Amino acid sequence: MKRWFSYFIYTLILVGSVFTLFYLFRVQVDNKEKMERASQLNNAFKVISKIAIQKIESEDLLPLYTIYQKNGKNRGLAIGITYGVNSFPYYYGTSDEKGSSINEKTLFEIGAITQTMTGLWFARMIDQERLPHDPLLHQILGSSTPLNLKSIRLIDLATHTAGFPMMPANFPAEERGHNPFEHYSSQDLWSSLASIQPEKRGVYHYSNLGFAALGESLARFRGGSYPALLRAEILNPLGIQSMVFGSEGAIPPSYHIAQPYRGGVPTYRLPLYRFDAAGGICSTLPDLLKYINAMTYPDRTPFPKATHLALKSWSKQKEGLELGLGWYKSPHRFGTIIWKNGGAGGFRSFVGFWADLPLSVVLLSNSDDEVIDLLGMRLLESLRKL
Repeated sequence: MKRWFSYFIYTLILVGSVFTLFYLFRVQVDNKEKMERASQLNNAFKVISKIAIQKIESEDLLPLYTIYQKNGKNRGLAIGITYGVNSFPYYYGTSDEKGSSINEKTLFEIGAITQTMTGLWFARMIDQERLPHDPLLHQILGSSTPLNLKSIRLIDLATHTAGFPMMPANFPAEERGHNPFEHYSSQDLWSSLASIQPEKRGVYHYSNLGFAALGESLARFRGGSYPALLRAEILNPLGIQSMVFGSEGAIPPSYHIAQPYRGGVPTYRLPLYRFDAAGGICSTLPDLLKYINAMTYPDRTPFPKATHLALKSWSKQKEGLELGLGWYKSPHRFGTIIWKNGGAGGFRSFVGFWADLPLSVVLLSNSDDEVIDLLGMRLLESLRKL
């Protein structure tokens, strides 16, 4: 009886071993097949990308640049496209009155596109549990919060739905040769907040003041400066090195900031200082492409949960518009476009990508023509049709 029982046990062990070996073999085969399929798909994608980009370059990019140049006042234009992990940069026109060409070392003010990075930093603090999931302003400012703003959520500020005006009432008027942002202090900012009576809460109303307050509040909470903290917690982890804040003054060696133009006339730059969180970053095309490519692959970023939080729809508005943390999400007949535009003292910029495809475009201009937004949307549609 014991012998038969031993045979039975040995048989179970043998059968189990065979099944285990078969399973491990099958897993190896499946993994190998998956890797081969992934490699084939990646190679096919590269080929398709090259063909598609050639078509886009001949049939869309050059006509777009012609439209951009048509009024004779616009200068340089940098256009970038990402298809999957592949990036395609294009440079047109000049960056200054000397006729210097736009290139990969040219820095542009990106204006309100900076707000998407502020929103991502805010989302990362939530993900790290430094902040509650839906914090109120007074939860991070404590007793220094103006009484009239006790019920304001940080998400209200990050989605332009806090009912704040576009700019503070005590902001000085712009004068030629004088930067009104330079001497506007932190105390001036907080004084302006104390006099606000938020209107139409929950309704989208663009506010540079709201994002300045968000950035300043987060920086106070963390005990540092907004530029230094954003660089350490967002830009550096994403491998973005050439982005600079105009208020810092320093530019990386061999880089140059394009000359801005308003109505075809050279103008001066306006570093934003206390409003850096609302639009203070300067970027090259390659670094902004790197950033947008990361947004199209949230799970591949160093902080995937935070990236998903930043891109999440936090507020729904009229005509299908949804608001992320600094991002706009617009319905389109081909899907949903996630996008942001920017304008800063003679610069215009646009970034956008499809919600369901790793396909994005970036446009950077050193002229103030708002046609950039239309060109960006048209290019996204052209790419989707391929």
